[in-house]
Amino acid sequence: MTAQTANAFMPLFRSWLETSNLANQVGGQALSSSAENLLVELDLAPMEAAEETLLDHAPRTAVEAICMIEIIRQSLSDAGRSDGRDRRALDAIQSWLAGTAAGDATERRDEVDQLLESVRNRG
Repeated sequence: MTAQTANAFMPLFRSWLETSNLANQVGGQALSSSAENLLVELDLAPMEAAEETLLDHAPRTAVEAICMIEIIRQSLSDAGRSDGRDRRALDAIQSWLAGTAAGDATERRDEVDQLLESVRNRG
């Protein structure tokens, strides 16, 4: 992650969300076979690039984590990403939350890590 990504996270997320909402609105109108379908004209490549950048980001705040979860939620409703970025993003969010919950106490962090490991071993 670069400093530029960290500083641009929220504007990039807002752009991604607006494009996603537009695509959902147009798709929801059942115009996929119509020449009037705006998705034919809508270039979703920048949205895909933004999504990849956002999912590769390590959250620094709860707001960023929530935004990342929204991207993952939408991705999972479409059967998930084939590149595994949604899974890696969940790992990054979980790691950030564990670090936040544990604070600086090494002993507490070890307890969280052990709990997460036991959950992973069950799956």
